[in-house]
Amino acid sequence: ADVFGDAYPAGGLWLEYSFTYRILDQDSLTVGERDAFLQQVMQAAQTLLEEEQEQGHTEQEFQALLDMAGKELANEKIGFTGCEVNYLEKE
Repeated sequence: ADVFGDAYPAGGLWLEYSFTYRILDQDSLTVGERDAFLQQVMQAAQTLLEEEQEQGHTEQEFQALLDMAGKELANEKIGFTGCEVNYLEKE
């Protein structure tokens, strides 16, 4: 788009997703560690979304990528149990 002579990318990308996790070691997992895990999963989704602008994946493909990223972030204290992409739209 042209805004007062400057070129700016136009369009947008919307994603609605959810994910679940399981605390595997409640005696040693701290709130900070849990929060860090949640932030890492959300950051992975954001990174995938930024890459999505060029890739053009389907909702199912995006869900598989997010599921793989979440499982890689899991550890002995907290596990990633799954995700669901409910809405993905590229404008």
